[in-house]
Amino acid sequence: MDPRTEFNSRLYDCDELDLDDELELELARLYALQREATKDMSEIELHNYLQDQASQSKKGYTDVVTALFYGVLTEPDNSRTHFQCLSLVNRDNFIAVLGKLHVLAISTRFQQLKPPVRDQILWLINELTNLNVQTIDSIYLCLFRQIRGGDLSPANVMLCDQMLRLCDLHKSQLDAYPRVIATAAYTFLRTITDHRSSQLAVLQQKEIRFVVSLLREKWTACMVIGRDLVRVLHDVASIPAISLLWDDILNNPQKLSPRFKGVETLLMTCTPKEYLRSRITPDMEVKLLYILQNLRISMYQRNLGWFLQRFLSTPENEPFYVDVIRYIVAGWYPSNQILQTDIVPRYVVVGSMLRSIKSTVVASNVKLALVYDWLFFKPSDNIMFIEPAMLLMERSAERYPYITAIIIEFLSFSIEEYYPPMKDYMAQCVACSMQTVISKGVIRSLMPIYKCPSLDEATREYMQTMFGEFLKQDAANANTFIPAMPTSIALQSPILSTNQSRSEEGEGEERDEEENSEEEEEEESEEEGEEEGEEEGEEEEEEEEATKRNTRKKKQSEQAHLVDDDDFDRYLYGETEPRRSDSEATSLQEADMNTEAEEDPIQGHEIENVNLAMVEPLESTVEEEKTLDKDTLLTTEVIQDNVPDSGRILQEEPEGDESEEEQEDIEMETADGAQDNQSYWIFGDSLNRFKSACIAIVAAVAVGDKKVCHEHLLIAKRNLQEILSVFLRMAISAETLAPKIVPHIRTVAACFPLNHLQHTETATSEDSVVMDSTQDPLDLLLITFWNSRSLPTARDRLVCLIACSAHNYKKGKHYLIGMRWWHFIARQVEQHTLSTMSIEVDWMPDIVICYESFVMYGFNSVSEEADNSRVDFFKHYLLQDIRLLARTNILSFHTILPFIFRYLSAIAIGNIDILQLLVTMMLPDQLGRLASQLHYGAIRIFGETSSSLSLVSSTELDYYSVMSLWQLLSSEIGGRQERIEHLFSSPSNIYMLQTHLCDEYLSPLLAIAASSHPSYRLLEAIIQIPPPASLPNHPCYRFVISVLNQWGTVAFELLQQALVELVSAVLEVIVSEIDDTDEDRKMAERIGGQCVALLKTWWSDPHRSETTNNFLQDSSLITQVMQLGDLLGKPCPKEWSQG
Repeated sequence: MDPRTEFNSRLYDCDELDLDDELELELARLYALQREATKDMSEIELHNYLQDQASQSKKGYTDVVTALFYGVLTEPDNSRTHFQCLSLVNRDNFIAVLGKLHVLAISTRFQQLKPPVRDQILWLINELTNLNVQTIDSIYLCLFRQIRGGDLSPANVMLCDQMLRLCDLHKSQLDAYPRVIATAAYTFLRTITDHRSSQLAVLQQKEIRFVVSLLREKWTACMVIGRDLVRVLHDVASIPAISLLWDDILNNPQKLSPRFKGVETLLMTCTPKEYLRSRITPDMEVKLLYILQNLRISMYQRNLGWFLQRFLSTPENEPFYVDVIRYIVAGWYPSNQILQTDIVPRYVVVGSMLRSIKSTVVASNVKLALVYDWLFFKPSDNIMFIEPAMLLMERSAERYPYITAIIIEFLSFSIEEYYPPMKDYMAQCVACSMQTVISKGVIRSLMPIYKCPSLDEATREYMQTMFGEFLKQDAANANTFIPAMPTSIALQSPILSTNQSRSEEGEGEERDEEENSEEEEEEESEEEGEEEGEEEGEEEEEEEEATKRNTRKKKQSEQAHLVDDDDFDRYLYGETEPRRSDSEATSLQEADMNTEAEEDPIQGHEIENVNLAMVEPLESTVEEEKTLDKDTLLTTEVIQDNVPDSGRILQEEPEGDESEEEQEDIEMETADGAQDNQSYWIFGDSLNRFKSACIAIVAAVAVGDKKVCHEHLLIAKRNLQEILSVFLRMAISAETLAPKIVPHIRTVAACFPLNHLQHTETATSEDSVVMDSTQDPLDLLLITFWNSRSLPTARDRLVCLIACSAHNYKKGKHYLIGMRWWHFIARQVEQHTLSTMSIEVDWMPDIVICYESFVMYGFNSVSEEADNSRVDFFKHYLLQDIRLLARTNILSFHTILPFIFRYLSAIAIGNIDILQLLVTMMLPDQLGRLASQLHYGAIRIFGETSSSLSLVSSTELDYYSVMSLWQLLSSEIGGRQERIEHLFSSPSNIYMLQTHLCDEYLSPLLAIAASSHPSYRLLEAIIQIPPPASLPNHPCYRFVISVLNQWGTVAFELLQQALVELVSAVLEVIVSEIDDTDEDRKMAERIGGQCVALLKTWWSDPHRSETTNNFLQDSSLITQVMQLGDLLGKPCPKEWSQG
């Protein structure tokens, strides 16, 4: 049944194809249960019921809050009542509500929210802000990102207006959140230019007044934006109200702030990534990062075209190009792992985006966004800020010289005109930028660009002016090869009209048909002539032609695999095209130059009018064969050499040369040749047909022929099905069969990388896999294992065969098979969940045992060379398998990971590497699912929290990853007293909190502490957290005071008892003169001093709970605390002795 007929969303305007939102399903379920339970209740009965449910357990509290939250969003008429109930049962300072709000605010489906729901979200934020709820700033930051630049739709304009009114109304409350203030200023400075039409004039004036007021009153908070604040202010400086502010920035900086030294201070400050990211919506960021992190160089154009068509296709959207380019250049940069693959580089995406810009003003602003960091670059800055512009200049010099020219000319123009008082400084920074990119190896030399014959003299003069010193130094390297933009990534226009594309395809097909008909006529005439000749001459000519054809292909494949070891940046920055000979390069350069001269409408490299004409990629002049001659068996080496990229798609550890790996496969295949007539004859000709089909598949993938690929994929799977059927019936070992089939299974599998789309259907039989063109021979091998898992003998033999596929070679794709194993199991889990509506998987233990056998099969082959134990070997192999799965298919990774923690607990629980991988790849919806499983104890992921918590201080994790780690930890140990005591009493954790605790971590820490009750051990540990000599406003102090206040409210008697025990124990050690070491005494004095100081701070806190005064009634406790204070020289308040 269609799920849309079963559930009608009250939050989202959904299409028929949209999946139901899992969060909403849970919210609606809890709300329905609560509404059913409370119908016909009076107000007093309702309050008593909610209080009772919220007090029973933490889960009960969460369910009550969740249901009321859903009521607020979906019932505007009753929202005030629901919010009053929320306030009544609130026990965590609305942390649970903020968690649900955050999920909605950062969701990629935010734009689909129904208008009344959006209004209720903003109303709820208004109420929470009035209550000064902590961490409300995160919701504001998320909603700023949902304001889409250049979008004049009523919904987006309304959101902008509502956020503006919300910030203006709560300006005083937001003073506590400097980042919100800075982000608001940056956001509305960018939207001012969008709202210049007469219909939006009122909104624009409100934005102007708000921004000017905010900048003048909170200039210090806004200064952290850095140089991009100057850029966006300059765009609106012509507006009279802002021009006065702009004049003060330039001429009267002290008027804004005594600490402000002038605009030079801003220009020399790099803009933090979070502000550039704030102008990209979560939906845009997901789609843009998918292109930059996953798509190969030859596959990105279609996705980029969809992206531009959706977000940047209208004249109103064009100014938003600037924000996107700034984000690509300085807001995100690729990791080293991405740089070492053929993922599309940033400079290629930027170059392709420039093609779609029509406005000269936008083109000028985009060029400034591209080179902005060059003008103020310091040696300590990140080289990734200047890398895209440099590579775009270098790689365009030969094929697109006008791109290189306009960037160099604009850079020179900016030095002279952007801010004349800093002209000399900017010239030095540009020179420093060039020195850095050369010294760091981004480019090898500047001379090849300077000497490139396609550049004009004016461009060379600009280069001589800006980079003269580098041209002199590099004179010795004048003949260095200049890396060109690969033909596979020719800067084609990413946005093409459908009719144009179809017409071009039709013309191409007509040309192909005409050429084919002419060739057929020539062949027929030749055949008629040959039939009149002698048959012997015909055979000799055919043999000679076949020999020439094979020789030509072998030479081409050998040339395609030539690697220039000296040209490292060709590999590092994504160039995958083979280097041509000098004659070929010259002829191609001449052809490109002639084409540009005929077709390029741009003459003279104008700065203000950039129209990047795109050159179509060169068509191959070599005729491609679309069928495999049955009488011609191409060797594996020749075919696979024609695929320079497919073997590296999923290569986890690129050790050695690819040709060496394939040669090992060939040696493996030809091993045990003496057994061919003894063992392999039972397979008939299935082995040869399977081998030939696999070779044809790889060849078809190399030339992009999907039709031929699908045909031979069907042939390969049918023959493999026959081979496996014979293998399971006959007494032939897996080690004997493996050399004949596993090299081809592995090579074909590498040609079909997984994607990040979730499969809706899962094949359950071998026949269905054979007929499915999206699945390869490895899928068939895995489904055969799956259907034989209940037969021990067949299952074990297939596991051994799969193990041979992974382990029987020395180099290359080590973890491809293991990654595909877990992806396959993840799909079976999804199918099982859909068919049984249960998350319990009873067959998983057997699958885990098979995986252990599969992995440990390779242990004996490496145990003599490695010192690792069996456990270390298995742990490393599992980590690499799931790491590759996470990079390849994030959905399968999150599906299978809970089962790994449950059934491989000895290996996975507390594994720092797996935890780091988990939080690094964490998605918001998956975070909620995993947190719920941890909360009710279905799985555990943390072992000794002292070691797991060390990740918090890791510099390798970003803010989102660290907060995800805290949330998972809170979900796992929340309410579990013993584990919470162990967490806070660990010396390493105490040290970590003393050195790394910040305000951002207080929320999850307080949630953990609030779920426990005070005890002697826990109180002793928490008192040690504030570092010595720290001030009361230190985060550690605020944490401890908050915990004491919470305990004093909900568990005063237990807190009082714990305090008595702690103070008595400390006094006993300090007063005693025997049986205690110096270390014990020093520890007691330190704890005692902290205890007295914290109690004094807690008592003097004006926001303490009313029950705090009750501890003064315990005369015994007060006497001991005052005695302790006197011994340690920390006198207590006189009011205590009077209490």
